[in-house]
Amino acid sequence: PKESRYDPRRSVVENIQLPPTLLSRFDLIYLVLDQPSELHDRRLARHLVSLYFNDEDRAEWQERRNGSSGSGRLEVIDRDVLSRYISYARENIHPELTEEAGHELVTTYCDMR
Repeated sequence: PKESRYDPRRSVVENIQLPPTLLSRFDLIYLVLDQPSELHDRRLARHLVSLYFNDEDRAEWQERRNGSSGSGRLEVIDRDVLSRYISYARENIHPELTEEAGHELVTTYCDMR
């Protein structure tokens, strides 16, 4: 959808923004609307983050779910550098999340919603 959120004040066609030639190929269009919910979003984010902890960190994460997250300024990384890093990391790095990183991911996901 436009601006990454479905706008109920607009028509389906306006929200989907597909050209009529492509839209006409579909016989049916079903809408599945995701209603943001702080509680549900936080649970989902915690679950997804916990999948990438090692066993020791996972146990600690479950014990300290309501811990504080880190704060501070984030440094902006050049797009080309980030792209090359991601390519390298996909082939050579197999990261495990720290508890602090997990908290940051959960907080950021919920803030986006």
